[in-house]
Amino acid sequence: MALKQQAKLSDTTTDGEDALITIRGFLNIVALIQRVESDAEKIALNCLLLLVITGFRSIEAFNLRQDALFKRQIDDPALCKRFQDKGLPDYFLGIRYVGVKGAGERTHWVEPLAVPLVESIFSTVKMLTAPIRSHLTYLRAKSFADYLPQAISNMPGEQVELDDVVKYITQTTSSFRGRAGQRDKTSKALSKRGVLPAQEIPGPKNSKAIYYSKTDLNHYIKTEFGLTNANEPCTHAWMENGKRYQVNYEDLLFLHEKGSLALKRTLALLATPIPFTNTLMNKFLGNVEPDGSVFSKYQLLEEDGTSTRMRTHIPRHNINTFLAIAEISDHLQAMLMGRVDITQNQHYQHLALAGRRKAASLMPLQPISTALTATPYSSSVATPLDIVKQTGQLAATEHMAMDNTIKANLHTFDDRDDVARFIEASFADGLFEDVAAAFEEIRTAEGPEQASAMVARHAVLYPLKFGSCMREVNLWGCPYRLKCQSAAFCEHFTLTGRMDELPNLIAKKQALQKAYSKLTQLTQRQPDYQTRLADIEKTVTSTQGNTSTMAASS
Repeated sequence: MALKQQAKLSDTTTDGEDALITIRGFLNIVALIQRVESDAEKIALNCLLLLVITGFRSIEAFNLRQDALFKRQIDDPALCKRFQDKGLPDYFLGIRYVGVKGAGERTHWVEPLAVPLVESIFSTVKMLTAPIRSHLTYLRAKSFADYLPQAISNMPGEQVELDDVVKYITQTTSSFRGRAGQRDKTSKALSKRGVLPAQEIPGPKNSKAIYYSKTDLNHYIKTEFGLTNANEPCTHAWMENGKRYQVNYEDLLFLHEKGSLALKRTLALLATPIPFTNTLMNKFLGNVEPDGSVFSKYQLLEEDGTSTRMRTHIPRHNINTFLAIAEISDHLQAMLMGRVDITQNQHYQHLALAGRRKAASLMPLQPISTALTATPYSSSVATPLDIVKQTGQLAATEHMAMDNTIKANLHTFDDRDDVARFIEASFADGLFEDVAAAFEEIRTAEGPEQASAMVARHAVLYPLKFGSCMREVNLWGCPYRLKCQSAAFCEHFTLTGRMDELPNLIAKKQALQKAYSKLTQLTQRQPDYQTRLADIEKTVTSTQGNTSTMAASS
């Protein structure tokens, strides 16, 4: 209902719930592939790419296991050969995942063209996270007796020098002041957490060796993991649809070292690998603080000069909107997006409408039916623009202003208000008779403002191959299967004075007359055709009237 009452829709929304990824935003995501530097940034970028490809909800991607991919060979030899001839893999690729909002355990089948990219994402992420998984596997193998990295545990004695802490536990990505800067930043970070040196030994040239106890370092790492007694250590657990799921950290696909994605705070906790979270990724993408995003870091900007920013849900939002624009049915949209409640599709129809408003273009429309268009006037299928170019003429009337004349001839209305103004201006030319009658009735009873408001509510002119439709068929479909394209009567069909309408009317009239002649001969032998003959005769009469009206107005 809110969609129907909305007066205008922006085609370039970039903020809030209606945001989509801009073209520049897509290009900036691609540019990041060559620009990101750290392993953590590469892992996060691959996560974003997977969201763009699959349309997963972010939490569904974060919960993916590293072994979520599986292949299913194509059994049909002919289909397999067709895939191979097109350079596509000869198998289907699926991603096992747990859908949220009641969707349950599902398989997302990857579009064949995207299979190599998805396989690359999984292999790249597993390669980048291999050291992290090795550390977690080591901790689990010793039943989390402590949380120290293997290299630290293998050191003799109880004390660990600061250089080893920097190398294996806490490290800054900043190169400022070199080794001294890294030691200083690490010691300050430990001090803030209450981890103080166990021993300091002065060295040459004002240097000193700083030692920490393994016990203190172990407590520090365990605290940074944020472990609770609710779950087994280093496990990711969640409830979905009444079922409890639990995955070991090392079995998750997307992992990172804590702090490694905080682009302004460059202290990474190497010994504390944790899963991705929505808050973390939104900060990385600039939804929380644009100046702290990966796009800002690498100076990837939008057309208006601001840094690209997005939410983790926007890639899914994009795919939903594209499906709505493509007029995919609700149940198929829900199936493709892993959704249980198909009514959620309606949330994306407002953006679909913004895209479809541009459908009233000068591009040729494909015929719905060829039964009545294969005539000597078949050349009339040219677009309105082609006809204007060929003839050098526009159909004008004395009641129509020049701008409305051009828009009517080419069907290039700007927006719904523009259509409403055109409809009112066309009353004098005999077009939109039903709307005109209602307009006069309301104007007399309630005044001109209410009459104009009524016109605005009906200001829909969706261009068809022949004429236009005053029903939003691009959103809700045609309940009559576009019978108007066969010149049959429909209360939603209308002529607008478009340049190709008169030639099409003449062509349809000739086709109907030819069909009428053949059917007349048949009815002499088979009276059962009388009803159909009467229908065609009625349609011919209606078409004749429309032809006369169009010819007079031209």
